Amino acid sequence: MIFYQTGYTNNVDVDKRSPNDLDVISKLSVLAQGFATSVFEVIGIKLDYSIQQIAEMFCAFKCNSFSICDEEMNSVGTGLYLDCSVMNHSCEPNCAVVFKDAKLYVKCINERVSKGVELTISYIDLAQSTPSRQLRLEEQYCFKCACKRCELHTGDDQLLQGNELTTSLPHFKDIKKSKQQHLDVLETLYQDNVSKLGEMNENLILLSNLLCSEYINVQQFQKSLLHASRVLKAFEMCYPALHPMLGIQFALVSKLQNYLGHSAEANHNLQKAVHILNITHSHSTHPFVQDITNSHTK
Repeated sequence: MIFYQTGYTNNVDVDKRSPNDLDVISKLSVLAQGFATSVFEVIGIKLDYSIQQIAEMFCAFKCNSFSICDEEMNSVGTGLYLDCSVMNHSCEPNCAVVFKDAKLYVKCINERVSKGVELTISYIDLAQSTPSRQLRLEEQYCFKCACKRCELHTGDDQLLQGNELTTSLPHFKDIKKSKQQHLDVLETLYQDNVSKLGEMNENLILLSNLLCSEYINVQQFQKSLLHASRVLKAFEMCYPALHPMLGIQFALVSKLQNYLGHSAEANHNLQKAVHILNITHSHSTHPFVQDITNSHTK
């Protein structure tokens, strides 16, 4: 089994998982064992793995798999890439993972990387505070990050601003309304909290990102641009200067600005998007940039 190759599962310890994780893993392991046993019996092979071994396989897969993303960095699947699984995490990575279909590429996004410097990637969304990133890493990968950004708590003064004042924001995705009611409730939630939390609060970044997408879906592009610009500002603070997430956000803001007739601002942000994405996607012409560039020339 590929899960047990040296260097990939030595640090996986089922006993360190949270009670909720262990419950889920246990149930999935039982189902997997039953399913696999049935399949292997049909083809005449005896499956000789215990529930414990199958649980360890699940943990190893969860720790070492990659989310396969499309050109806009949206997850479209999951895959194992063994060579890349040995790369360590940093909240200030000098490399980024991108995909062309199911093929994975590791691109250097720090022009100052010299020979002998460890190449790192990020396992998680970087537009979060240190406590949020640490929690995610400990829950899913069972380690505590000790990178410079975590050590210095870079940006936490803004990302955590006012968090003690509200407990409602982490649950905004659970709001069940019609499309317009949904938007109205989310926008009201944003406006009611932005004055005390600030635009850079990590929960409001998530909310702005959601509102941006929702406004695009209903073709309210001016409001979408407002929230896209707020997310861009946050990404500039949280992501390395050449990270593909930042390039895609520049491209989105540029596209919205161009559609609304803000040509000068659109061209400025397009150039920034092209500069980043031509580095991170040098293996192919990025469809998002190509689409925007074509729209700008019409």
